[in-house]
Amino acid sequence: MAVSDLDPEIAAALSRDLARYGPRAALTAENVAALRADFLRRRLERGLRGGPAMRAVRDVDAELPGRRIRLRVHVPEAAPPAGPALFYFHGGGWVWGSLDSHDRIMRELAQRSGQRVVGVEYRKAPEHPFPAPFEDCRDAVFWVAAHGRAFGIDPRRIAFGGDSAGAGLALAVGMEAVARGQAPATMLLFYGSFDHDLETGSYRAPFGDGRFGLDRRPDDVVLRALNGNRHGGCGPLDADRRDEGLAAKRDGVR
Repeated sequence: MAVSDLDPEIAAALSRDLARYGPRAALTAENVAALRADFLRRRLERGLRGGPAMRAVRDVDAELPGRRIRLRVHVPEAAPPAGPALFYFHGGGWVWGSLDSHDRIMRELAQRSGQRVVGVEYRKAPEHPFPAPFEDCRDAVFWVAAHGRAFGIDPRRIAFGGDSAGAGLALAVGMEAVARGQAPATMLLFYGSFDHDLETGSYRAPFGDGRFGLDRRPDDVVLRALNGNRHGGCGPLDADRRDEGLAAKRDGVR
């Protein structure tokens, strides 16, 4: 497959990005901060800044044993005094991305749904390998479930969403919620990364050679960083392979 075989608008966007930025640099311990800054810069330059005005945007710290998780609550003009909320977990390969890089999409989702959207600033690899990102997302959800009425959130009407790595985290949190008997109202998953096998046919060719935003070589480095320099075991579906009892409890999200 060639770039020209794609939808014309997507093909044009990919070609512009490749011409403007070149291929993504491989992750190292020395350049992780620069890559995070570059990720944010690229998103803002693409127009992913601003967005619909909100009635309120509030940054909140969830105080948990040994750590603090920053949350951002977007309240659109149409939101009722109390109602549902969508937890949105940003993408970025579990290494980059932030509340700021994904503020625009959270505003859009809040405005279009008329409901609150809560972003989670979870810890990232390589400083915090798996399962730290998942634990932060999971614990933030249950912290809000316990304190949500202070923010106008009905803990019985919570949904999970995300893009790319964040969609994988959303699915993992949803599976955990089902296992606890607290299934989400729904899930909104954009082009999620649900299995970290880089040897699949679609990853090997044609989508993993760098022309379409994914490259097996730097992505392999990212997954090693996420896993603490090990392969496998961090996908939301991996628990099913390791624990058949847990898999049975999680069948409700399949």
